[in-house]
Amino acid sequence: MKGKLLDWLRVGRIHTAPATVILLVSSYVAGGGSLFSLMGLLLFLYGLLNHWTCFGHNVVMDYWWDLEDKSKQHHPLTAGRIRLEDAVNVVNGLLGVCLLIGLLFAWGNWWSLFWFALFIAGGFLYNNWLSKTTVWGWVPITVCYTSLSIYAMGLAGGFNLLYALYIMFTIWFQIGWSGYLKEIEVSKQANLLRRLGAGVEDGWFRASIIAKLFGAGVKLGNFCLGLVMLYYVDFWRQVIGAFLLVAMWAMLDLCVLRDRKWDRLKELKNMSLMEIVTIYLGMFLVMPLAEALVLAAFGLAWFTLMNKYLWRTKLIPRV
Repeated sequence: MKGKLLDWLRVGRIHTAPATVILLVSSYVAGGGSLFSLMGLLLFLYGLLNHWTCFGHNVVMDYWWDLEDKSKQHHPLTAGRIRLEDAVNVVNGLLGVCLLIGLLFAWGNWWSLFWFALFIAGGFLYNNWLSKTTVWGWVPITVCYTSLSIYAMGLAGGFNLLYALYIMFTIWFQIGWSGYLKEIEVSKQANLLRRLGAGVEDGWFRASIIAKLFGAGVKLGNFCLGLVMLYYVDFWRQVIGAFLLVAMWAMLDLCVLRDRKWDRLKELKNMSLMEIVTIYLGMFLVMPLAEALVLAAFGLAWFTLMNKYLWRTKLIPRV
């Protein structure tokens, strides 16, 4: 029974749920809301459900592709521990629940409803058609989660352009660089990094100048927006923000700029660290310190424990 429960949690990649929770809650706060409010708590819980459902939908739609990926043979669906038909029924049912909850939160708020519709449209375009068939898959998924951020801001009655752009560059890098990098040995025709001149040969990852400029340029979007937002926060958040900016700069070399011996597990760890640094930087720059610390503690504890129990690792999810 316990093993089956863990497999269902693995289907929706629940170990990375803090990413969606933080995106929703921090965006709500950036729009003028508070974590310590009823809507803040509801968005926190909604983030957990939303993440499992949307990522579960991605896993279901990628099933036939993942069968050919040797690095994913331990996953519940590809290993046959959960039937595809069962996963489809559960995911589709929860998609309906997530849709209904999102609409109820924004009922009468046409601004948020518009962006929620874009979130749904972008997610379906990515999961159903574009993620494995074109090098442009990063476009709909970037629209998807940037729209979810603006949706949450609208629920609080505000809009933060700098943070919306920060989220946009964050998702763009996660999919346009990290997502393609982890599948660079499997995905060929539809892999953007391969198209830009990156690849693994003789056990080494090497990238062309164009590929490196692409990855570095997207991440520098985060860096520059972080510098601007740093100006508007109090002293202690400036200290934390400056530390995270330095860490982001260091991770840029490890994740993008350096030709290196290929080790997929090490790449997954570095990508996870880059994602944590980027998400936490944005969170500390738009949230009051106490609220950001609460979310940061939750995120680190959740990610560490879930990786331990789901994948038997510390910071390296086996995805």
